Amino acid sequence: MWPMIILGAIQAGASIFQGIAQSQAGEQNARVLEQQAQLRREEGELVRRSLFERARRTRVQGEAFVGSQRAGVASAGVSLEQGSPLAVLAQTRKSIATDVARTREAGQRAFALGLSQADILGQQADITRQFGTQQAIAGGIQGGTSFLGTLNQANIYQNFWQG
Repeated sequence: MWPMIILGAIQAGASIFQGIAQSQAGEQNARVLEQQAQLRREEGELVRRSLFERARRTRVQGEAFVGSQRAGVASAGVSLEQGSPLAVLAQTRKSIATDVARTREAGQRAFALGLSQADILGQQADITRQFGTQQAIAGGIQGGTSFLGTLNQANIYQNFWQG
């Protein structure tokens, strides 16, 4: 009878420890997912900053180009107040503004994508952590059930309740 009880206690303990180990593994995996989420946020921010800087450089270079166009037209003795030179300058400025806007928009999209990916990873971390907790609970329940089953087989459970 005692060997059966000892075996039941060992089986119960093994189930409980297995649940605890799965819970710890789930927690560790959740932390890894949270770190990945943070990296995605940071990566999105870096890409956004990089593209905003590129947009700034495009604007500065574009304005320098417009300045050189103006200087070239003026040195040729052509009026900048009307006609083709004015239209060319206007088109150049419009193209620069479009390039800057597209670059900034790409930066915003990259940032939003990074946040979205980070949110998904955060949700996966939560699910992984919850699963680990459930495994710990299941291990405890399985261990308790196993031990009670062993006691029942050894007729100790019935003797205990009957007095």
